[in-house]
Amino acid sequence: MQANQAVPPDTQTDAQNPPPTQPGASAPATDSNQSNTKPADQPTSPSKQQPSRILGVMPNFRAVSAGVIPPPPTPKQAFVIATKNSFDYSSFIFVGLTSMIAEGSNAHPQLGKGVPGFGRYYWRGFLDKTDGNYLVIFALPTVFDQDERYYAKGQGAFLKRFSYAVTRILITPNYSGHST
Repeated sequence: MQANQAVPPDTQTDAQNPPPTQPGASAPATDSNQSNTKPADQPTSPSKQQPSRILGVMPNFRAVSAGVIPPPPTPKQAFVIATKNSFDYSSFIFVGLTSMIAEGSNAHPQLGKGVPGFGRYYWRGFLDKTDGNYLVIFALPTVFDQDERYYAKGQGAFLKRFSYAVTRILITPNYSGHST
């Protein structure tokens, strides 16, 4: 879970809420041979935490786990997320692949062929991706008080979760939590 996400009281982990000890009782042992079973009175997380990468490659820094309602990001936090998205290793790979395809198909003949042409495609593609990230993740949400993060549905039938995901293209919460 990211540091800027608030944790609802019913989803806190054992490390955040250690079980109370009774007076005179010794502290619980923490050796590695303990079983991983939880007593019935301890809360369990309603859903899994969102992974930080999709398919292990693409950054997923803006998704929010189901059931978690974090506070609105500050402009500094939004700027950091835009920077992480823009300069992640996968960004360089993605821009390289799209530049290679564009150069190979001669999409813009004026940029040339070969290594110099690829370089021209690459820096233009990287600049386009980076300024897009800063506009979509930092500048526009900050100016219009919109929360651009994706809030996962978490549970339900596939069709219900799919339709929810499709509607999030046009519907996004503002900083006060109302959908717009």
